[in-house]
Amino acid sequence: MTAVLRVRLAPEDLIALREEAEAAGVSLSTYVRRRALGRSLAARADLLAIRELRRQGAQLRHAVRAGVPVEEVSKVLAGMAAATEAVARRFDDRQARQQS
Repeated sequence: MTAVLRVRLAPEDLIALREEAEAAGVSLSTYVRRRALGRSLAARADLLAIRELRRQGAQLRHAVRAGVPVEEVSKVLAGMAAATEAVARRFDDRQARQQS
């Protein structure tokens, strides 16, 4: 890329953009470019949470097929619920920041 765009921001806006870029696991330039062009971004933490949910889902499937006691299956389900809630909270927080 060869074109450069200079933008004036309030210091707190720059801090927020840097934090969001870091959470997404991309550079500030990549983050701003994707946001400006309406491209999607998934936070690295969200991707890790999704990966963990898939792992726990596989464990749950294996446990059910193996006839594991209900108490153990309940522990896996509780872990999946906690991970799902964490992703939902981060999504809600990100949406709120983007609207302000």
